[in-house]
Amino acid sequence: MGGGTFDADIWANRSATARTKSVHENFSSKAGHADMAPHGVMRESRDSDEHPDSTPIIIALDVTGSMGHIPQYMITTGLGILFNEILNRLPVKDPQILVMAIGDAACDRYPVQVGQFESDIRVHDWLSKMYLEAGGGGNGIESYELAYWFALKHTSCDAMIKRGKRGYIFTIGDECPAARLNPSQVTNVFGDSEAPPNLSFADLISEVRTAWIPYHITCADSGTAQYLMAHNDLKAKWADTMGENALYLEDHTALSELVVSLLQINAGADVSTVASSWSGSKAVAVQQATKGLTTPNAADQRRALVTF
Repeated sequence: MGGGTFDADIWANRSATARTKSVHENFSSKAGHADMAPHGVMRESRDSDEHPDSTPIIIALDVTGSMGHIPQYMITTGLGILFNEILNRLPVKDPQILVMAIGDAACDRYPVQVGQFESDIRVHDWLSKMYLEAGGGGNGIESYELAYWFALKHTSCDAMIKRGKRGYIFTIGDECPAARLNPSQVTNVFGDSEAPPNLSFADLISEVRTAWIPYHITCADSGTAQYLMAHNDLKAKWADTMGENALYLEDHTALSELVVSLLQINAGADVSTVASSWSGSKAVAVQQATKGLTTPNAADQRRALVTF
C-alpha cells in the first residue's frame, strides 16, 4: 500500500466538512469496522515509481473515553498539518502513514483497530472508519504495548527490508503503560501464539527499536493524565519504559507539530531550532515537550540487525 499523493485542496474540502460535524458524526461507526480488524493481518509499506523511498509512519491514537477529542482534532485539523508540514519540511522521504486506534484489551471489544499505510487522503478515510469505543477499564493503563507488538510483528516495510532504515511509531494517550505484554491478549487480538510469557513492555520497546523509532506522547492537558501524573507515577513509568522518548504535550492542538518536529530532530535538526520554527503557542508547546531531547547521531538512526 501507499500509492497516491496528498492533495492539500482535497484535504481542505474534507477538513471544512469535518469541522461542521460533531465527534459522533465524524466517527459514526457503532462497532469496529471489518476493514480495521487486526486479527491475522499484515500491513505493507512498499516502494513504487511514485514513492521510491517510502517511509512508514504509524500514528496510534488512544480512543478511550478521555481521549475522544484527539481523533476529532486529527480528522478536522491535525492530519492536514501533519502531511503538509512533512511535505514542506521534508524530514523524511515519501511518507506513508498508518493510523491505529488503541483501547484496553482487558475490557474493550475492539482494543486495536488498524488502517493501511497511505500516502494520500485515504488516511482520512481510515480515520473516519475508527470506532470510538470510549471504553477503558479505569485501571490506569491502556493497551499501548499492543500497538508496538503490531508494528514489530504485523508490518512489512521496504524501508527496512531494502534500505535498512527504521520507520516511526507514535502512540498518543493519557494513561500509564502496562508493565508487560499479556500473551493471551496478543492471541485474542492478533491471533499470534508466539508472544513470550514474561516480556516486559520495556524489553518489547528494545526489540521494536531494531526496526522502528518509537515515541509515546502523553496529552498532558487531559484531566486523566494530570491525575495520573500526580497520583500514579505516570512520568516515572513511561521513563522506565521508553526513556527520553516518552514526551509530554501540554497543548494537544500542537500534536502534529510535535510529530513533525520529532521527524526533523531524527533527521539531524537541532532541537531548539526546530521548536522555534513554529509560531506562537505551538512553538511553546513543542519546546516544552522536546526539552531534554538530544539530536541523534546519524549512526544511531540505522537499525540493528533484524531478520525479516
